[in-house]
Amino acid sequence: LMGGLGAFGAYLSSHQKWVAYLSRRQKLQAVLLQMGVLLAMSVFVAYFLQTQHAPQLVAPAPQHTFLVLNAFFAIFYAAMGLLVTVFNIPTAGVFEQKREEILSLQRLTQLIQRGQSADEVYRMFFDSAIQTVEADAAWLEVAGPTGEALRQHYRIDPEQAQAVEQLLSDYNLGQIEYLNNDLFSSGAFRNLALPFGSLIVMPVRSNKHNYGALYMLKEPTQGFDRENLSILQTFASQAVLSIENLQLVSDSIQSERVKEELKIASSVQDSLIPKNLPIDNWFEISSHALAAREVGGETMLLDLASGN
Repeated sequence: LMGGLGAFGAYLSSHQKWVAYLSRRQKLQAVLLQMGVLLAMSVFVAYFLQTQHAPQLVAPAPQHTFLVLNAFFAIFYAAMGLLVTVFNIPTAGVFEQKREEILSLQRLTQLIQRGQSADEVYRMFFDSAIQTVEADAAWLEVAGPTGEALRQHYRIDPEQAQAVEQLLSDYNLGQIEYLNNDLFSSGAFRNLALPFGSLIVMPVRSNKHNYGALYMLKEPTQGFDRENLSILQTFASQAVLSIENLQLVSDSIQSERVKEELKIASSVQDSLIPKNLPIDNWFEISSHALAAREVGGETMLLDLASGN
C-alpha cells in the first residue's frame, strides 16, 4: 500500500505542468511552501513515533495505519513536488522572456487602435525591442512622417552609433539584416574600440518603403541568437504595419475633410446664383454652375436664346 501511494505521489508530482509557467519568484515561493510541508510532516511523524506507545494515546490499529499512510503520502508528494519545482527553476527566465515578448507585441499591436502617433509607435517599438532581447545598448534611426530623421539612443553615444553606421555602409551592410556575435575578432569593429561584442541590425521597411533600421548591441560575445533575430523581425513588421495604417487613417481623414469643404463651397456658390432671372417675350436667360471636385474654381455656362 505504501508503495502504491508512493507511485501515485510521484505520478502527481511529476505531472505538475503548471510549474514550468511560474515566474522565478513564484517557484521560490512554491519551494518554501513545500519545504514547510515536509518540515511539518516530519515533526508530526517524530511526535507520533514517540507517543504511539503512551497509555493515554492508545488507539485502534487502523487509526495508526491511516495516520502513517497519510503522513507518508504527504511527505512523498511534497518531496517529489519539491524536486520538480527545483529542476524547473532554471527555465523560469525562458518563460518570463517569452511572456514579455508576447506582452510587448500585444502592446505594439494595440497602438494603432488607440490612435497613437508615428513617434509613439517608434518609441514603443524601440523600448519593446530593448526589453525583450535585453540589449546593453541600442539606437533607432528612421524617417519621420514629414521626411525628417528620427533618432533614439540607449546607452550609446551618437558619435559611436554614427561610426558603426558608417562602417556598415562601407561594407554594404546598412540596409540588410545583420548578426555579428564576435565583434572583437573583426578588425574593422575592433578599431572602433567599442565595449560591445555582439551586434544586430534590423531594417525597418515594407515592400515599397524603407523607413530606417534598428541597431542593438550586447557587451559579451555570442549575446544574440537566431531567435532574437526572428523576434525583432516580428516587432519591426508590426511597427511598419502600424505606421502605414496610421498613414492610411490620416489620408482618409484628410480626404473626407476636403470632400466636406468642397461640398460647403459648392453650396455657398450655388446660393450666390440668382434663382429668378429676367425674362421677356423675345429672349430667355438661364444659368448652370458646376463646382470643381478637386481644385478651386468653377465653370459657368450662360445660355442666351433669342425668341426670333
